[in-house]
This record gives sequence, structure tokens and C-alpha cells, in this order.
Amino acid sequence: MKTLWRYYAARFLWAFFASLFILALLVLAVDTLLHLGEVLADGATPGDAALLMIERSAADYLGYLLPAAAFCGTFLAVSSAARAQEVMALRAGGISPLRAFAPILLLSLGVAGAALWLGETLGVRAAARLAEREGLGVDRLVLRSGAVWYHAGRLIYRGHGGDAEGGRLRDALLLERGENGRLLRSIHAATATRLDAERWLLEDAVLRRFNPKFPEAPPTLRREARLELRLPATRETGLDPRELAALPLATLHNYAARHGASGGGVARAVLHARLSAPAAAPIFALFALSLALAVERTRSSAMPALQGIAILLAFLMLREYGGGIALRIEALAVALPWLLVLLFFGWGALRLARAPR
Repeated sequence: MKTLWRYYAARFLWAFFASLFILALLVLAVDTLLHLGEVLADGATPGDAALLMIERSAADYLGYLLPAAAFCGTFLAVSSAARAQEVMALRAGGISPLRAFAPILLLSLGVAGAALWLGETLGVRAAARLAEREGLGVDRLVLRSGAVWYHAGRLIYRGHGGDAEGGRLRDALLLERGENGRLLRSIHAATATRLDAERWLLEDAVLRRFNPKFPEAPPTLRREARLELRLPATRETGLDPRELAALPLATLHNYAARHGASGGGVARAVLHARLSAPAAAPIFALFALSLALAVERTRSSAMPALQGIAILLAFLMLREYGGGIALRIEALAVALPWLLVLLFFGWGALRLARAPR
């Protein structure tokens, strides 16, 4: 049995990587045509254009490519076995096809893990680069500790919790730099409340001043119960959805938790959508396996393949368009990705259970 498992696992992996390569080329070609204006922008070199297309593909399409390749790999590996009457031979030998193809389903779980890891590395970095190209995210520093920092001129500040619309932050920290980038002053306050576009009220504040000419000298310390501070007018502390896509999951979770109902609703929806997305790989593998086994009876891969494409499109369209509509109701936006995972997983498992054994 181990030899049989290695045989079908190798066939799946070959078909998976071949499908991934072809799908990636197709996506790059179509995306290049759709964004031809950006590709042919003045001063853009062929290398810049290629880098832009790769970044866009990694940020926008990586979550679709891997599950689609898992479907193609499973379908090609199993349907070719069915056409070659290998499935019939397995049954004649007393081996259940589901048992023989079990490694493919296990490998699809590995694809899901790879999708999650790549999304948190390549996908997040590519999304951050795209946000910067569009003028977003340049006034914000995101640290892997989970804190989101904002940048306004020479000032860098952050705060926890808070009401984004009301402009109230807890445990606020503000850093002021000089022209050469050296730290001049730091202010740590228990709370910070925005009074208007430029004025903030700091409570229980601790001020530290640094002398850049004497970096080894200790800072001067002063405490203020209430301190009104004038800062340059900046953007609201809420992040654009394109910026949310550039946050690692840990940072996104902390951001959603700290911004409450007023600023964290979209972030929570994005968080759960990204967490549930890798589950598409094993779900698509389930459907591909049940459809490919039908090839033994029909002797043709055309109709099962078309059925599989229709199922994939239905799943992806419900995720994308249903998620956009559900954003108006936060609880529904958070639950919808997982409801779709459960619905399609149950459907795929039921189809596979009804397949001839």
C-alpha cells in the first residue's frame, strides 16, 4: 500500500505544480492586459513592469491559485487513473479507491498550510508594496509585535484600544524627531483625546527630552496631569482595506480588537476571510476526487471538468461578492467565510461518500 500511495502522491504533485505554473502564467497574462496602462507608464522599465505584475499576482491572486491548482492536480491524477482502468484494477484487488487516493487528500491539507504561510510572507509583502505604490501606508509603520504606528511629519505615535472615530487612544506614545532623524522628545500618556484636527489632550503624561548633541546624557523628565498638544493634521486612524491586506494576521487581530466596533468591523471581516481562505484547497480536492472517479463511468473528462469549474466559480463568487455585501452587517461578514467552508465541505464530502467504492 505504501508503494501505491507514493505512486499517486507523485502523480498529484507533478500535476499540481504543472497546473500551478500554467495558471500563474495565465493570470499574469490576463492581469497585464487589464492593467496595460500601468505597465506602459512613462519611465517604467520592463523589469519594473514585471515586478509590478508579480507583486499584484502575489497580493491578489495567490489565495486563488493554490486551491485551483489543488483541484487541477487532484482531477488530473485521479481522472487519468480512471481512464486507464486503474480504479477498476484497484477494486478487483480488493482496495478501495478512496483508500488508495487518501494521500492526495492529505497533500491538499499541506497545500492549505502552504497557502496560509505564503499569504503571510509573500502575499503580505506584496500587498504592502502595492499599497505604497497607491500612496497608502506611507504614513504608518506596522511592527510585527502587533502595534500599528502612525507617522505625521516628524512625529510618530501609536495608541492601544481606542475609538477611531472619536479619536481616543489608551497608552499613547508619541516620538518627535529632529531634521536629522534623531529623537528629540518622547511623551507617554495614559490617554490621548483628539480635540479637533490638530489638537490632542494628553492625560497623565510623562515627557522626556533628549539632547541630540549629547546622546549619552540622560533625558530630562517632566510629568503633566493634563497636556494639550498641537500636532499636524493627519488622516484618521482607521486603515484602508488595501492596507489591512498588508497586515500580518497577528497585527490584524490586534488592530481589530483595539479599535472596537467603530474601526475594527472591516478588519475582523478581512481577518476571518484570510483565515478561512486556505480551506478552499482540501474542499476543491474533495470535489475533484468525486468528479474524477465519475470518469471511469463516462470515459470522458469534459463534463466532470466543467462541473468542477462551475463549483469553483460558485464558491469564489460567493466568497467575494457575498463578503462585500455582508460587510454591512459585521456578524454576517465574519461568519460568512466559515459558513461557506462548512457548506462546501459538507457538499464535497457527501458527493465523495456517494461515489462508487
